[in-house]
Amino acid sequence: MSPTSSTDAGVKRGVLKRAFADLEQSFASVPWLFELLVEFYRPVVRREVAMANVDTSDRVLAVGCGALPYTAALIAECSRATVFALDCDRDALAGARRTLTRADGDGRVELVAGDGTQVSLSSLDVDSLDVAFVAVQAGPKTEIVEHLRSMEEGPDRIVVRRPRPSFVSAYGSLPAGYEPIDSVAQPAFAFGRSALFGGRKQGGVHTRA
Repeated sequence: MSPTSSTDAGVKRGVLKRAFADLEQSFASVPWLFELLVEFYRPVVRREVAMANVDTSDRVLAVGCGALPYTAALIAECSRATVFALDCDRDALAGARRTLTRADGDGRVELVAGDGTQVSLSSLDVDSLDVAFVAVQAGPKTEIVEHLRSMEEGPDRIVVRRPRPSFVSAYGSLPAGYEPIDSVAQPAFAFGRSALFGGRKQGGVHTRA
């Protein structure tokens, strides 16, 4: 691929991601839409929580929460875990804050401004993480996963939503060499599968209890 075509693809990806993010932010003030998304995604997140064996003792990082942080809210609801919802877009976080004021009655979701390729335990004010969820729109995915694996006391389980072929140009994907420990098919519009990868604490291998 020529440098010009590679640059064009990157520009296209940025434009599409920005368009989807802007649309999501415009919906953040519509309560019924968030409730609709929660109902649709509840079985999706339950499959992911079960696959990653998330429980109430876990500290969970949700990378790329967006203005409608339904995944973070549902992880907290399904597992009773403490969830840190991360996004690098402060406008998206402002929308997420309004949304969670209505949805996160137990206060288990904490919003954090930051980049998934640079996030640190100190920025979350914790001494360790157990699980990370990487949203389909979060990227670059390879850099995020490798950064999470490199963290001292970072997550030992990493769940990555894999975009459908028609969305790869917008959201990117992990290279073919990344073989998951487990995966589950999903009926979502933008992603068709959630994949589980090992993190640093178990050397890239996650063993189920």
